[in-house]
Amino acid sequence: MKKAKYIFFFLAVTVSVTAAIASSREPWCAQQQQFFRMSTPWGYYYIPAGRLGIDYTCEYAPYNNCTYYQINGSEQFAPCQQGCFMPLYY
Repeated sequence: MKKAKYIFFFLAVTVSVTAAIASSREPWCAQQQQFFRMSTPWGYYYIPAGRLGIDYTCEYAPYNNCTYYQINGSEQFAPCQQGCFMPLYY
């Protein structure tokens, strides 16, 4: 009976942790450092974007990528937020 009790406890903890991760408001990539892509005649450069709402905002643009994040352990970048990158200057 004690083994069953531990199994149920383990399952309850696993389900609660999974539910907490699944219900997070922003995607996982938004929690990483954000970069924006600058296009030049020589290629693309990824520059740190700062903080959303303070340094930049993503305007509505359904087929554009606003920010990118760096894939862990590599030099490659993947799109994260959708929209058009707009820096905020005060």
